[in-house]
Amino acid sequence: MLRATYPVGDSVNVRIENVGDVAYEYHAPYAACELTYRDASGRTFLVPPGTHCDMITTLLIQPGETKRLFQWDLDECTKDRWGCVRSEPLDPGTYSISGSFRPANGGPPARTETKLTIAEA
Repeated sequence: MLRATYPVGDSVNVRIENVGDVAYEYHAPYAACELTYRDASGRTFLVPPGTHCDMITTLLIQPGETKRLFQWDLDECTKDRWGCVRSEPLDPGTYSISGSFRPANGGPPARTETKLTIAEA
């Protein structure tokens, strides 16, 4: 759940809402690791909360529930050493976040995707 547009230099809380009728799993505190980030050209990049990815804690998103997954400073990791040691703000443009979440009791995963625009302030 994101707004459509954010000013350069802003930070966002990336949240997800379960609009289905079954519970889905996600990994905490590394929820950013399970998602894919792309710019308008299709180039993928890492975000700082998603560079050190130990999938050790599984939590559930129940039907009708909204969860905050992570805070993101609208930046990308430019140097990763088991954690981001250098990042740069993203340029103005359109970006997408996509991923999939497994049902807690098995079955096909639910896919999610959202887009956002970063604009000059």
